[in-house]
Amino acid sequence: MYGVGLGLQNLVPLLASAPGILLLAALVPSNASLASEATTIGVLAPLLAVAFTCSYAMLIALMFRAVSPLVRPGWHRDDGCVGWALWFGKSLMGQARGTLFPIYSSLYTRPWLGLAGIPIGKRTEISTVVGLNRLTRFDRGR
Repeated sequence: MYGVGLGLQNLVPLLASAPGILLLAALVPSNASLASEATTIGVLAPLLAVAFTCSYAMLIALMFRAVSPLVRPGWHRDDGCVGWALWFGKSLMGQARGTLFPIYSSLYTRPWLGLAGIPIGKRTEISTVVGLNRLTRFDRGR
């Protein structure tokens, strides 16, 4: 299971780049010259970066949410299903901390964590995501 988890984590950046690749395929004519293609890619670079960041955040959140039902309260072995789910979720969030650094401590942290299945109360302030799982709750801020 741990090997499959590592494989899935390595697929996330590749899958997240698919929308940008499809966008380039749609906007760059097939008969364009190399200079024309380079110019188009240069102009579209900010849009490609936003597309990658959004799709990466969605994939991480959906994968985190998919394994969250396996996490249950109590004492569990490291080599069991719950141990794997905790490890996989922690690994995903660690991977996201590097790639999604621009969204941390911003307006987008709360909705992104909500998409990942972590209950977030209104008026909460969250800056980084370390050691979170579906059993973590952030109550309403005062």
